Formats: sequence, C-alpha cells, structure tokens
Amino acid sequence: MQITHWSSLNGSGMHRVAESMARAELAMGVDSRLLDPFAEGPAWDIALDSDIHVWHTHIPDTITGKSFAKSCRKPFKRVFVHHGTPELIFEMAVRESETNGYGSATGFSQSIYAMKVSDAVVTFTPRHHALFSTMMGKQGTVDLLPMGLDLAYWQAGVSRGKYQGRPSFSNCDNQYPFKWAVEFIKMWPWIRAELTDAFFHVSYVPVGTQRFVDVLAATYGSVYGTVIGNWHYQHDDLRNIFKSLDFYLSGVRYGDLNRVSLEAKAAGMQLISYPGNDYADYWIPEGDHRRQAQAIIEIGKGNVEPRADAEHVPTEAMMAHAAINVYERVLGRVKTNWALGEVLPDALPENIRDAIAAMAPAKVQVTVLPAEPELTVDQRAKRVESDLAILSEAANAAIAPVIAEFAPLPEGAEGDDEETQYDRRDSGEIEADLDAEASV
Repeated sequence: MQITHWSSLNGSGMHRVAESMARAELAMGVDSRLLDPFAEGPAWDIALDSDIHVWHTHIPDTITGKSFAKSCRKPFKRVFVHHGTPELIFEMAVRESETNGYGSATGFSQSIYAMKVSDAVVTFTPRHHALFSTMMGKQGTVDLLPMGLDLAYWQAGVSRGKYQGRPSFSNCDNQYPFKWAVEFIKMWPWIRAELTDAFFHVSYVPVGTQRFVDVLAATYGSVYGTVIGNWHYQHDDLRNIFKSLDFYLSGVRYGDLNRVSLEAKAAGMQLISYPGNDYADYWIPEGDHRRQAQAIIEIGKGNVEPRADAEHVPTEAMMAHAAINVYERVLGRVKTNWALGEVLPDALPENIRDAIAAMAPAKVQVTVLPAEPELTVDQRAKRVESDLAILSEAANAAIAPVIAEFAPLPEGAEGDDEETQYDRRDSGEIEADLDAEASV
C-alpha cells in the first residue's frame, strides 16, 4: 500500500500531525510519505502511484502543467483530514469576505467541497466528529481517529531548571481568537491576588498581535507575574521547557483538544482546559472569567484532585492503526493490525464482530502477539494471509447471513428507492460511477 500525505510544511499543528501519521505508517511497513503540495519535485512523480492521497491542507492541482488527478497512475482516492474547527472556518470566511476586495472568501466552501468529493473524511476531536457527521448526512461516514504522539520523544529531554512561578502556568498556542491566551491574561490579576508567587509564561504571540496583547495586559493590570513573547521554539527545546513548568492553560473554545496541549501533557505538564478535552487533568468552566479564575486558583492551591477519568495521550501507532483501517476500507481491503500481522476484532464492522462473538469461544480466537519489528513487509503479508484463512474458515458460517443481508440487487431489479441506493453504494456501482465522472 502506497500512501502520500499532502500538507504545507509550515510547522503548524496540521503539518506536525501529517508528519506523525506518515512516520508511524512507514514504521508499520506501509510505503508512506509526506510531501509539500506547493513544491513540485521528483517525489511528486512517485506520488502518482499512490493508492491513497491524504489531504491535510492541499493536494496539487497540476503536475508538469497537466491535471494531477488525471495524471495519477492509479485510481485517484482521497482521504480528507479535517483539522479545522468548524466554527473557526466559518467565522474566518465571513470576516474575510467583509474585507475582501474581490469576491467572497472560500475557506468554508472549500472545506465542504473536500468533504463531499473525498472517499473518506477523518477528524480527531469528538465534538468535531459529531458536527461533521451531521454535515455529511447519510451518504458518507466521518471517522474519528486518536491524535497520537511519539511519546518516547516527548517524555525524553530534561528540565534546565524550573521556570519562575509557584506554581507556573504556560500557554503557547498559535493565537487565534478561539484559543488565544488573552482570556487568561484578562483574569490574571484575580489569580495573582490569591496565588501571589504564580507566574504566567505566554509565547508564540506574533509581533503584530503582541503589541495589542501588551496593551491589553497593561490595561487589565496583568503585567505583574506574566511574560508575553513571540518566541517560536523548536520541539527539542519545547519538550525541555514543558518539563520546567507546572500547568498548561489550554483556552481552546468548547474544550476541543489540540496537538500542543497533548505535547505539553506528554512531556509532564498538568493540563487545564474547558470541559470536553478528555486528556485534561483539570476542567474549568467556560463563561464568566471570575468563575474561571476561581477554579484555576483552587487548582493552583492543590485543593482540587486531578480528573480520575482523564485519558492517556495516544501513541502514533494507535493513530496509524486507525488511519490504515480507513485506507483499507476505501480500497475495499480487509482491515488488519499492521504492527502485529493479525486481524483486529475492533477493526471489523460491528455487525460482523457480533456474529463472531456469538460463536463458541473455541472456534475463533484472536490472540495479541508480541511485536516483531524484524519482520519484512512480505513476511507480515504472509502472516496476515495465514491468519485470515484461519479466521475465515471458523467465521464464515456466522458471517454469511450478515453479508447476504447487504448483497447487491439481482441484475435487472427495478426501483430507485433508498434501499436500492444503499445496495448500489455497497456493491461499488456508485463508486464506479463517480470514478468514471472524475476521469472525464
């Protein structure tokens, strides 16, 4: 399987997620790569043989002056990774349209287009998943993937000495209004009045934005116990810095998760967010700044226990497993565990899992095997083939009725109702129609 991830290589969270996915897939034996859609080069010709094009920011329109899609030597299959917060995309399109000198901004329309024409849509935040699913309707599925990190990397590194503050707080999100540090800066005087030795370290504030944030901090009396800078740290430095601080204040609206908050937690910081981020150690209420400040004060004083049900940060391998299962579904292949060379029960459709579960335990067992990184891709493929044969022999009797329920209509059957459309879609006819249209 050959996979190409397309993303602007700009150091953003989208770029880093794309980088992690490609790296983890490659480690599992998938021929996966990350390319810049704005820097045409020899690697683009290799990408023409990709089974799946993973769309993070853009996919090239042309290659050597010709249509990229039509130049592909395999069917042009796309998986759209919807990184953007639904509200932000809409809000920016509206605001940019008010000041755009010619025509309206198209960011929101482009995201809708990508959702409609892609063979699969994936996202990482449960709230986004629910919203995007309503936008897709019955004709498509949105997959929810875990946002995995290289935990060994983020847990490594050393503190070069504790940063100022007892306790110390930090925020280094890119400063979009739906997650900027401004909200915490406004409430900081109330926090510092109770936590007199606390200090708030804010970085990654663009120079233009910083001028306004500095004035805002002075206006609200937040200049004491804060430092606001435009520093942009490399990851090797950032993981060391995270080990020198106590709490990461994530101000992402609605409690959505983002990559930098997971990086901070993986490096050892305690994560504070609004309700919704399942990985946060503490939740504070959205709304009135006074209530938020009081909640942070209580956390800083040690009067609040961390959330007992806070999730552990996922690994890159978990993210890659989930992504590969999506690719295999798009390609009509069996879903497998690429790292272990076995069929995963959780990777199978629910109705088939239920059918297998109804069988006597002795008839089919899926055992978790120890990882064997020395296996070649061919050896993994043979193991998968062997395991599938064993599983198929045991499960066919139970699965057959389920498969029959979704069989294509007999040739010559009439009707164009909803059920007919479902059967056509399941049988691959509609997909073939779309492929034919795309090749025109």
